[in-house]
Amino acid sequence: MRTVALTIALGLAGCAVAPTKPSMVAGGIISVQLGGGPFCFPCTYDEMTIRGDGRITRKRWSWHGVTRERRLLAIEKKRIPLEQVTRIRSALVTYRLHGLRAVAGDDACVPDQGDGKIVWKDQTEDQLSFDLGCSSTGLSELRASLLTVSDLAGVKPIRW
Repeated sequence: MRTVALTIALGLAGCAVAPTKPSMVAGGIISVQLGGGPFCFPCTYDEMTIRGDGRITRKRWSWHGVTRERRLLAIEKKRIPLEQVTRIRSALVTYRLHGLRAVAGDDACVPDQGDGKIVWKDQTEDQLSFDLGCSSTGLSELRASLLTVSDLAGVKPIRW
């Protein structure tokens, strides 16, 4: 009887001590968007949201730059293990700085190739923007990291 009471008391004490604030993994969201430029006739672009609890939503959009018409072509929803979410965060952590940041190309950029954006939301919101028509070592590494993210998420590669 004493053992049962002690077990219940320890269990309740553990509940009282457990943190009530959600962890960054459970509450964080990473969004990746790669879109067509303002004069596409039409273009397609990708958007993927990775939630800290393992839920992933990947959307494929059609965009017509002249008419400003946007149409959803496909949507894929799935859930991945939390270990994969942690590996996705690790693949992108070097690109996350506080606030807004832009990555530029080394040479002249090809106009109207669209732009990309990665947004991290948890206790703060940080954003990385880049032009899809530019090239640089940093952008090549970013492209490889985004392919790794698609692979870890188990979805078709995000096109660039």
